[in-house]
Amino acid sequence: MCDPRPVLYRNETKAFKMRLAAMIVLSLALASCGGESEEARTAGLGPGLWTDETRGGLCVDEGGEAAFILYAETGNANCMAEGRIEVDGEGMTFLPRGDEQCRIPILAEGETLRFGDSGEACAYYCGSDVELGGQTVMRSEARPGTLTDVAGDPLC
Repeated sequence: MCDPRPVLYRNETKAFKMRLAAMIVLSLALASCGGESEEARTAGLGPGLWTDETRGGLCVDEGGEAAFILYAETGNANCMAEGRIEVDGEGMTFLPRGDEQCRIPILAEGETLRFGDSGEACAYYCGSDVELGGQTVMRSEARPGTLTDVAGDPLC
């Protein structure tokens, strides 16, 4: 059967359909690449400040960006990193910014967070007199901006 539309019109329609199909495929691919949003990955923790019994702590902002500094029992030796918190099926993990190897497990126990053993991959973030594994912080009502590094600069 003969198509009554002019040849030019038929080719434009075919090209339009191909462009539309390509846009749909690209949109679906981009939507699937995103995975969970930052908000969904940090939903179990939420923004705020957790502090220890000294001057250390962990702060998390609305987007899941986080930082911590935890000190040795005496002196200024500390463990410190900036990155983000991700919540997975088993618990939470602190991922230092720009470090693909280090993953610091965090276990929530009510209002207390306990840092797990992170192994050699994360040794860079701690001074020689400090161990991160086993350190705990508790939810605080203070503002996250009150958490500072050794020099007094805010971490969050």
